[in-house]
Amino acid sequence: MGLDGVELVIEIEAAFQIRITDNEAQSARTMGDLFAIILAKSPDSKADSEVLFQSALSSVRASLAECLGVVEANLAPQTRLAEVIPPAQLATVWHRLEVSLGHHLAHGSSLTTY
Repeated sequence: MGLDGVELVIEIEAAFQIRITDNEAQSARTMGDLFAIILAKSPDSKADSEVLFQSALSSVRASLAECLGVVEANLAPQTRLAEVIPPAQLATVWHRLEVSLGHHLAHGSSLTTY
């Protein structure tokens, strides 16, 4: 995991007040993996975890589809970001995704594995 990946984990830990182990962070390769880790560790989301997961996934999927100009249905939880974001466009797409979601994301321009 590159430095930006570590920064992303730190931001997620702070935002959700959880602790993600190194093994968990290294095993998260998809949006679905990351959401599953957050949900499993978020005490407030246990009862409504499926609703929370679907809501978050829907928001991210819609924003990412808009940023990439792709069909939203083609972005599943198991979709690897490397399959849909060309490395040369990562910084631009990442910024557009931040703007679309209205949230700061860890800088994605130099992620070594995503």
